[in-house]
This record gives sequence, structure tokens and C-alpha cells, in this order.
Amino acid sequence: MIDLRNVSWRYDEESRLVLDDVSLHIEPGEFLGVVGATGSGKSTLAYAIRGMIPSFFEGGVMTGAVTVGDMNIAESHPQFSSDLLGMVFQDAASQAFGSTVLLDASFGPSNLGLPRTTVVERVRTYLDRVRLAKKYSQSPATLSGGETQRLAIAGVLAMQPQVLILDEPVAELDPHGRKEVCQILDELRATQGATVILIEQDPDLVARYADRILLMSEGRIARDGTPREVFADAEGCIELGVFPPETALIAQRVAQRSAVTFAETPLVASELVPALPAVTPAAPGASTEAEYGDVVLEARGLGHRYPTGLDALSGVDLQVRRGEYLAVVGTNGAGKTTLTKHFNGILRPTSGTVLVEGADIAGTSTPDLAMSIGYCFQNPDHQIFAANVESEIEFGLKCYGVPEAERPARIARIMEAFELTEMAETNPLNLGKGQRQKVALASILVLEPKILVIDEPTTGLDWQECASILDILDGFHERGTTIVVVTHDMRLVRERAKRVVAMSGGKVAYDGPSAQFFFESDVLESADIELTPVSELAALLARRDGFAATQLPVTVDGMVELLAG
Repeated sequence: MIDLRNVSWRYDEESRLVLDDVSLHIEPGEFLGVVGATGSGKSTLAYAIRGMIPSFFEGGVMTGAVTVGDMNIAESHPQFSSDLLGMVFQDAASQAFGSTVLLDASFGPSNLGLPRTTVVERVRTYLDRVRLAKKYSQSPATLSGGETQRLAIAGVLAMQPQVLILDEPVAELDPHGRKEVCQILDELRATQGATVILIEQDPDLVARYADRILLMSEGRIARDGTPREVFADAEGCIELGVFPPETALIAQRVAQRSAVTFAETPLVASELVPALPAVTPAAPGASTEAEYGDVVLEARGLGHRYPTGLDALSGVDLQVRRGEYLAVVGTNGAGKTTLTKHFNGILRPTSGTVLVEGADIAGTSTPDLAMSIGYCFQNPDHQIFAANVESEIEFGLKCYGVPEAERPARIARIMEAFELTEMAETNPLNLGKGQRQKVALASILVLEPKILVIDEPTTGLDWQECASILDILDGFHERGTTIVVVTHDMRLVRERAKRVVAMSGGKVAYDGPSAQFFFESDVLESADIELTPVSELAALLARRDGFAATQLPVTVDGMVELLAG
């Protein structure tokens, strides 16, 4: 159905090839997953199939041909293939412009000339499927990042195109929501014969639903096969900038270090267990629980009601101590971001109080709080506006009267820490998502706040970008910065945070150590949180061999050490 023949593309005559001699055939009804490091050409491949290049990018240079059925896509304007090809872009907010959720999702099918009753039926069906049934009359501008992604997905699904192209469409959704969307896509393939092309950073999600995977590297297709074939050499995937499914990586490393063998590459924990011998958990060591300082952030009976009437928080009591690394988790709409926006006065309580260093902040402005409590938004583009990276980082220093003589040294230190020195004169909006995230963080941390609140720092980043940003945050934490991070990334929770607060329905459902959190089944269920593959493996081994899952490691390295002896 879809054919690319020797397709190459560069965004201007002087730039590098972003697609380099790509040839590809996609059968009708396939579910194709596309993975690769940032800059590998994934999104550009999607643009080529959708017909956006060369039409939407002046000055670009394209060779080769793209056809969908009998249509030469490069020679046809994208608007003429809207009933054939639907696309959800990486930045879902760029697709939302209707005055209400219902009208926004109706725009696409309405422009196909469908009867009004058909449009309404389809839109309501798909809005309900993505859990936006109670949001019909809301403005898209009031939605969370995850809800905006759901809206973009519903709008495209309501058009019922033959080919669905989705560029990281679930990056801001909780794990349960990601699975729900992929199940909808799988159903459309099974019931309507839709072809699905899913670009995604989560290898476990792609391996679960795709029947074929492309691994992109430097504009070329480095691997093309079934999930088991592509991820069989897990270490090789890492070298290409793609973190493989955790079970595949554990299997390869255990096989290299022991006599254990696997008939085929395991993609889920249950496939790994049968080949593993009985395990004996290590004796518990001495407690290494950290000692933290005084309470620096506190919520007492905190409640918040939005103008729409939504009660987003109810009776939240929470204390954060100096030097903690705290993760706030929960499903979309659980109240995570609403809670953390109270810490520096972006939102104000409807009921209850917020205290910083023991003082009620009710009469303190957000600018006055910003020097001690830095806040980094979920979308870095919401706080980036300067003409170049250096000016962006300097802006806060100017606002808070830092002497001009002191600024260059502070800016140089923070740019070096974030590996931004060579980009000092670059417009930050021309950078990739990971680099923009670094700029946003650097512009906050250059102020040297005692507390950093950061909302979804790893969303939409490849694993190398995630590791880079989290390593930088670890450095600041080691030097005394208190960190509160809102996240759906359970690997971040598992490997970086020491304490977890799980939100559910605007209330605290769990507050305790991160190591214990993954074995609190009731909490995980109520907060719609899925086990990581390693935690699932630990639970299966514990059940099989007769001991508590909490005695087993929950990291890849720890599990390999245990299983390889």
C-alpha cells in the first residue's frame, strides 16, 4: 500500500541528509512501530509518508518517490489525501484550535463533507474512548498535556483514515492511557483494516503492539523486522541509541554471564521466567535510609477548585524535607501538576494552606518565591522566548538584580553543566526537544533555587537525553537542591527518586519509599500505574520461588546480578 523508493531529504541545500536513501514497503493493515534516537529521521519519515515534504518545507531538497496506493504523495497537496492519511503530530497542542473540545475534534470529519449526524456520532465515540467524555464543553487551552494528546488522537480517529500516522502520540499519557490508545489502534486495524504507523520512544509499548519495527539511525533504516528480531541484540540497540525492552536486555546479559539460555528473545517478564533457575534473594543489608533536613514545603488540607467547577485537589497533606528527591505520580488528571503549581504560587488554594520554610505563602507573589523555588513546566516551549540560549539563561538573573559582573560566570557554569556552551547564540526554539528542555532547566537553575519543581522532565526524549538530564539533576541534588518531580516515567521513579507520592482523584493515595511503592498492588491499581518489566519479573519470581517480592531488586543491573549469580 505504501512505498518509499530511494527517498532522501535535507531541509536545505547546506544541511545534512535527514533521510538517506530510504526504501520501504508497508502492507495494508500492518502495525508498524518506528524507533530511534532523537535526530534519527523518525518524524521526517512520517512527514514524507503524509506528504508534508516537500509541500510544507520551502528550500528542502527531496529525491526518490513516495506512493500510497496509486497516489504519488510528493506531487499531491496534503489536503487532498486527508481521508486517506491521518496524522497526530509530536506537539499535540499545535493541532488544537477549536473553541471547545467537541468542536475541535469535529473539525476534521466536518471538512470531509460527512453528514452532521455521522460527525457527531464519530466524535462522541472517540472522545469517549480516550476518556474525554466529561470535557466536551471545555476549551482545549484548559486541558493538561496528556488530555491535549488524547484530543488530537480523537480528532484524527474520527476521520477514520485508511492510514494512521502517529508521532509520539502518547508521550504525555500515563502508562494505562498509553495502553488504551494502542488498544484502540489495534482494534481499528482488526475491524477496519487500518494501517498504523506509530513512532514511539517506549520500546516495551512498541514491542507489545507492533507486528513489525523499524529502527532508524542517522536517516537510514538500521533494522527492520519483528519485535523479537529487532530487539534480539539488545546491546546493539543501545549502541544505536535505542533502549530495548528491559526483559530482552536482562536475557542477553544473563545469557552472556551464565549457562542460562533462551529459545527466543523474551519481550515480557512472563516469557523470561521459565528459563530461569530458582533464585535466592540476598540477605537484607543495613538500612541506608537518608537523613533529611527540616520541612521546606508543606501543604495542609490543600484543596483546589478550578473555575469550571472541577475539584482537582481535596484535603492534601504533604511535607517535603530539605534535600529530598520526591516523585509525584498518578494518572492524567489525578492532581499532580495542580498540586505542584501551588508550591510557588502559580495556583492558589481554594482551601487549606501552603507553607515554605514554615511561612504561609498566601501573601507572597510568585516572582518573590521564584528565587527559592524554581518551577520548570511540562512543555519547555511555555517558558522559552529569548532570541538565543545565552539571553534565555540570563533573563532571570537580570530580573532579580544579580550584578552584571557576576552573570557571565554563572551563565558559563550552567551552560557547561547542561552541555549548551556551543549553542549560546542559537535560537532555543530551533533546538530539539531534549535541548530545549535543558535550556528551560538551565534558565531556572542558574538562579540557584533551594527547591526545584519539574513537571515531566523526560517526556518525548530518547533514553540518552533522559539519562543526560537526570544525571544533571542528580548533580544538583547531591549539592543540596531539593527536587520534586512530576512524572509518568516509572524508571525515573525506580532509579532516581527516594520517595513517591501517588495521587488519585485529587488525594494522596501513597506516600512512602520508592522501593516499596512498586509492590503496593492496591495503590498501583487505584492510581492506574503499571509495574515496570523488572518489577513484574520480581513479582513472578517471588510467587514461583516462595518469598516476598520486596526482597528482590527492581533495577535491570540488580536483576542481572541476581540471575547471573
